[in-house]
Amino acid sequence: MCRLQNIIRIALMLVILSGVSVAQTTMDRSVSMETIEKQSLQAKDEVWVLDFWASWCGPCIQSMPHLKDVYAKYKSQGVKFISLSHDRSADAWERTVVRLNMEWPQLLLSSDVDQTFVNKNFPHPYIPTLFVIDKKGKAEKVMQVHELEKYIQKAMAQ
Repeated sequence: MCRLQNIIRIALMLVILSGVSVAQTTMDRSVSMETIEKQSLQAKDEVWVLDFWASWCGPCIQSMPHLKDVYAKYKSQGVKFISLSHDRSADAWERTVVRLNMEWPQLLLSSDVDQTFVNKNFPHPYIPTLFVIDKKGKAEKVMQVHELEKYIQKAMAQ
């Protein structure tokens, strides 16, 4: 599946999750692998949380309620959440995103996506793994989802 197809699928899924009809919504292509590569480690006006996960990962699914709570608390404070899935099945990934009501941008790290940038800058030998990127573009690995708020607050204070 090409990158544009992934973006379109994600945009449509977000529309479905939001309850808005397609006719009322313009396609938002602002979050893509290119966006992550070009902007994640640059100075910006927001803090980013990158969540590496998969639908088949039990600990990932168990951590999702807490991640959703943190997202709800910080989404209006300039914190941008992006989840990147290691699923091999786009269908399983989409079903899980819908079932868990994951409202923030979702990307599938499929086999056609060059993961060199991700592997170099966000090494994660296991999932779930989170990274908080501060406004200066410095990334910190978060080992436990329950520590996420501490890292977000630190990044926001800088």
